[in-house]
Amino acid sequence: MNELSATARLADALRELRTNAGSPSLAKMEGWGRQQDPPINWSKSKLSPWFSGKSVPTEGRAFVTLIEMLEAQALKKSGAPKRGIHIWRVMRNAADQERRRAASGGSVPSSGDVSATSDGEPRPLVTADTDKAVRLLRLLPPNGPWQSWLRKAESLFKVPLSVSNVVCDALPALEDDQFKYVDPELQAAHEAMLHGLAALCFELNGMTDISDEGPQVLEISYPGTAAERNELNRQACTARAQFLLVYWQLVNLFNRRGIASEDKSTGPRPTPGTVAGTRLHEQTGETDPVVRLVTQVGEFIREADAAFDAVVRHERSDHHYPTRTVTSEDGWSFDVPVGPVPADPTDVEALAGVDRALVGVRAEANRTAALMPDLETHVSHVLAACTDARRFCVSIDHDDDGRPDSLYPRSLRSLKKAVCAFKETAARRRREA
Repeated sequence: MNELSATARLADALRELRTNAGSPSLAKMEGWGRQQDPPINWSKSKLSPWFSGKSVPTEGRAFVTLIEMLEAQALKKSGAPKRGIHIWRVMRNAADQERRRAASGGSVPSSGDVSATSDGEPRPLVTADTDKAVRLLRLLPPNGPWQSWLRKAESLFKVPLSVSNVVCDALPALEDDQFKYVDPELQAAHEAMLHGLAALCFELNGMTDISDEGPQVLEISYPGTAAERNELNRQACTARAQFLLVYWQLVNLFNRRGIASEDKSTGPRPTPGTVAGTRLHEQTGETDPVVRLVTQVGEFIREADAAFDAVVRHERSDHHYPTRTVTSEDGWSFDVPVGPVPADPTDVEALAGVDRALVGVRAEANRTAALMPDLETHVSHVLAACTDARRFCVSIDHDDDGRPDSLYPRSLRSLKKAVCAFKETAARRRREA
């Protein structure tokens, strides 16, 4: 499969940005430079090679200011969302590293096989790169419902917790993964993806969790005016578009490299009899008990969210469950539901998934407690919180007035708090060791 060099991709991105900005001439951009304080030299002889790909822009104020001005014009004239200067710096750095390798006699992947060396032989895959890619795709699976919802959502006034939890839980896990890709292009794409993910999480963390009121969503509810909420929604949608862009660029780069494809990253679809903890070890090869337990808890939370979503759908559907008649003070009588709403019996996969994940958590908890007995108390707290979440994620109760109520959101917060305490204690004791 063919792939453009990093320099060619940067030039393509610059030309696209210039087109979105209304295709300003080189002379006009040179005039922009003279208007800066202090003036910037954007002569035709300097800018033309940048847009043609004949040279790589130098890092510094000239490059940064040009990008900022063109992105502002592109947003104004075409509505094109800003990528952000960090992403442009990552692309520029990748092109600069490629140019330096070429100058020292190294290979440059331009319009040829992406896995070819300078001798034309296939480039050997690096196991460390494959392992890191697998860890990322387990946290943010390309075929997961989280990305489908993000991609199709017309607005982000409300975001399901099943989406925001996946996105926001992935960020600290990826930030904690300090190993860098051996392939510099993969590392550059990873950094751009991580920056986009952090920007999206910043927007999501500013929303209000209204799950205590019933709907399992985050909501843009403050500030109060419609204009201010619309602006926050625009910012969130821009962050969403930028993240999905760099995320799929990284995933497609994985695919072109021949590593961490869907089959390698997710493995065969689990059967009800598969033990989730064993499946995790087989897929990632991870040996650190802390990482394994935290990752397995993350999988459990995703499965529990899916099961709770099935319960909510069933509660809102046209079905019958026990009711009792309530008479108000003014003599009006009406029926209200009583008792828990059972989980949707048609969504067997969701119920089986959360049970498999809980079995995996128990297996990893037992393993972690055996290998790290000084953390046994924290491990037991995590396991107890998972057990509570499993119990509450499959039913919805009703209060005396018939309003739906669930302890699942509260149990989920307790679980995340227990996991954070476990991670912090493990990190502190390792530092002290």
